[in-house]
Amino acid sequence: MFEFRDRVVYLISPESWGRMRISKHHYALGLAERNCRVFFIEPPSHVNRGIRLRPCDDHPNITLVSYKPVFRGKRFLPKALYVFLLHLQVRMLRRRIGLRPDVVWSFHGYLFGDLGICGAPVNIFFAADFFGYDELPEEAASATFCR
Repeated sequence: MFEFRDRVVYLISPESWGRMRISKHHYALGLAERNCRVFFIEPPSHVNRGIRLRPCDDHPNITLVSYKPVFRGKRFLPKALYVFLLHLQVRMLRRRIGLRPDVVWSFHGYLFGDLGICGAPVNIFFAADFFGYDELPEEAASATFCR
């Protein structure tokens, strides 16, 4: 039986780590307490330079990951080019983190589309916050579990 203990978790968040904590921050802290190595992947930002890993002051098992996206204008790109660039972005993140995820837990809809590209055996999409769209994002269809 699968347990959330001693796992490598990529937690994909639409909010950065900070003083104001909402669901995804509490989940990260809870997983870290269960001895999971949590890589809290913050939303992409063009002010970042490359991919930066930094320790979280709140728990030693949490590493904050900030990154600059390799491309912009998702909706203007041909689908094949978009998918190629998305795979490139994920490969760069995985290489920089250096650990293969056991779990990808995404709170961020409309970012990666198919959570399976991260290479984890378990993919979770959790729509914890309000989505102002009529349909759930592609991540919901590719998730092992979806809430």
